[in-house]
Parts: sequence; structure tokens; C-alpha cells
Amino acid sequence: MVENKIIGYLHFKFAKFSPTGKTEIWYVKHKDDDTELGVIKWDGGWRQYVHHPASQTKFSRGCYKSINTFIDELMNRHNAKKNKGKKYMS
Repeated sequence: MVENKIIGYLHFKFAKFSPTGKTEIWYVKHKDDDTELGVIKWDGGWRQYVHHPASQTKFSRGCYKSINTFIDELMNRHNAKKNKGKKYMS
């Protein structure tokens, strides 16, 4: 189940699944006034989730830390799904 999350001053809101249904798209908003600060979505070239900041936005170190924490969670969930059912030889 996909749940919205608040980390620091940022609210990560689930937007939708990608057209393929394999990855998620998330809005990044300010937790107090709901200002849109960007989108997090899968980048196939980089093979990872990436933050796409909205125009005219700026971020503190704390905001970047919150974004990185959230992307780490998305990547962990993505990798767990990808590796589910794989059998490893020992």
C-alpha cells in the first residue's frame, strides 16, 4: 500500500503509478501550505528515482536530506519488489 509521508518540512504525496505500472510518481510539497516543490519519478537512464524540482524553487540542506531519505525508501521498496522471487545460488 502506498502512503503519503511527511519528512521534515516536506510532504511527499503519491500522485500515480507510471504508465507501465512498475514505478511510482510522487509530488513534493511544503507540509504547511501545500506549495508544489517538485516531482519524484523513475528515470530509466539513471535507473533510479530522481527529484525534478519545480521552477523557481530553492532548497536547504535539510530539505535535500528529506528528499534523499524519501528516495532511499522508494529505491529500497523498488529493489525489494524487483528481487522478490529471485533465487540465489550459494
